[in-house]
Amino acid sequence: MKTLLLLFAFLLFQNPADSNCKSFYEKNLPDEIYGKVIEKKEDDRYYRIKIKDSVQNKEIEVSLLKNKTGKEIYDFLQKESIVKKRKGNLSLSALTPIKEGGFDGRSFPDLCK
Repeated sequence: MKTLLLLFAFLLFQNPADSNCKSFYEKNLPDEIYGKVIEKKEDDRYYRIKIKDSVQNKEIEVSLLKNKTGKEIYDFLQKESIVKKRKGNLSLSALTPIKEGGFDGRSFPDLCK
């Protein structure tokens, strides 16, 4: 009985959404990204960002989950924004041009929020 209670408590405090989110990004995000946004669009499941990547020297499409952070990134980015992801890291940084000249920068350290 004690074992069942402990097992139940353990399962209760597990957050499968976070582990699914992390595994999604581990599988779908490139190891490194450094490039300019050329297009962004939204569908039923994802926010999709097309980037002209200078690391891979080609156009790539990055899919972001429709969660709080995905929405914040999608809303922050615009054409000509610069997106960076470091190798071995699941966070994104972005610089977005502003009207007065220069850039506004943001870091998104937890893609699973």
